[in-house]
Amino acid sequence: MKTRIWICWLIIYFLSSCATSPEGFVVQGHVEGMDGKKIYLIADMTICSSQNKKYDTLGISVVENGEFSFRGSVDSVMTAMINTDSMRGGILIFLENTGFEANMDFVRLENTLITGGKEQNVYNLFWELDKRLFIEGSKLRMERNEGILKKMPEQVKEATRKLEIFNEKLDKDESEVIRQNPETMVSAYRLWSRLSKLSLEQLEEKAALLGQKAKNTVYGQEIDDWLRRLRATTPGALAPDFKAMTTVGDSISLYAIKAKYKIIEFWASWCGPCRAEMPHMVEIYNEFHDKGLEILGVSLDRDLELWKEAIQKDGQSWLHCSDLGYKQSALARLYVVHSIPQTLLLDENNVIVARGLRGNELKAKLSELFP
Repeated sequence: MKTRIWICWLIIYFLSSCATSPEGFVVQGHVEGMDGKKIYLIADMTICSSQNKKYDTLGISVVENGEFSFRGSVDSVMTAMINTDSMRGGILIFLENTGFEANMDFVRLENTLITGGKEQNVYNLFWELDKRLFIEGSKLRMERNEGILKKMPEQVKEATRKLEIFNEKLDKDESEVIRQNPETMVSAYRLWSRLSKLSLEQLEEKAALLGQKAKNTVYGQEIDDWLRRLRATTPGALAPDFKAMTTVGDSISLYAIKAKYKIIEFWASWCGPCRAEMPHMVEIYNEFHDKGLEILGVSLDRDLELWKEAIQKDGQSWLHCSDLGYKQSALARLYVVHSIPQTLLLDENNVIVARGLRGNELKAKLSELFP
C-alpha cells in the first residue's frame, strides 16, 4: 500500500514538474511551391555583425506538403529571421517561448504574416505601416513622377502634397504604436532600424516614448549612443576633435587646422556620387581658399593607393586623412555619417555651422559667409 502511495506521489510530482517547466517556442509554417526545399531560422545578429560575428542558425526545416516547423527555447525575446537558400536577409520573427503561425510568401513579402507572442503582434502593427508605405506610397510617387515626365506642374504639386500628408500620417501612426507599447523590445528595434532616416528632432521625440525596459535592450542602448553622437555633430555643437593618418603616413588633427571656415568632407574613391561632386569642390576651394577656407577630406577608403590615386586624378589639392576603415570607419561613426558624400561646415572655433550642404547650396552658404 505504501509503495503504491509512493509511486502515486512520484507521478504527481513528475507531472507537476513538467507543467511548470518552460515549453519553449514552436513555429508552425506554411509556404506554397517549396516542397523539398530548406527553410532556415536564424538568429538576427545585425548589431553584432559589425563586430564580425556570424549569424547563428537556430533551425533547419525541409518543406513537406507546404508545411515546415521549428522548435526550441530562448532565455528572453530574440530577434530572428526566417529565410531560404536564395534569400538575402530574411523575414523577421521575435522569438518568445510560445507558439507561432507563419504564413510565408518569399516572393510577395507583403503577403507574409507571422502571429504569436506579444512582441511579434506589436511588430505586425509596424509591418502594416510598412505595407502601406510600399503600396499606397508607391502609387503617390508614381503619380508625382508621371507629372514630372509629362511636365504637368499641377499634378506634381498635388501628388507632392498628398505624399507629404501621407508620410506625416504614417509618422504619427508609428509614434502611436510606440506610445501604446513603450516597454516592448520591438518598439526599440523599430527606432533602431530607422536611425539613419530620422532627423534629430524626430528621433528625440520618438525615443522619449520608450519605457525603461525598452531603453535597456541592445537596441535601446544603440539608440542612446546614436543620439549622443548626433547631438554632438549637429549645427550649433562644437565639432569633436579627431586625429587621423594623412596620405604620406603622418597624422593630422581637426583642431590643428586654422581657418576662418573649414569643411569636413566625407568621401571615398569607390563612391560614384562623391567623385561626381569633386569638380564642384575644386571650384569652391579655388574660389574661397584665399579668403580663409580650408577643406579636410576624410576618406572611407581601405586601399591606400586607390585613395591617393583618386585625390590626384580629381585635383583635390586640400588636406586629407583617413583611418582606412572603409564602411566601419571610426571617423564616420564619430560624425554619424551613414551615407557619402557628406559635408560639415565649421567656423574658426570648430562650431558646426551647417551639415549636408553640397554643390550650389554649399557655394551659396560660403558666399554669404565670405562677403
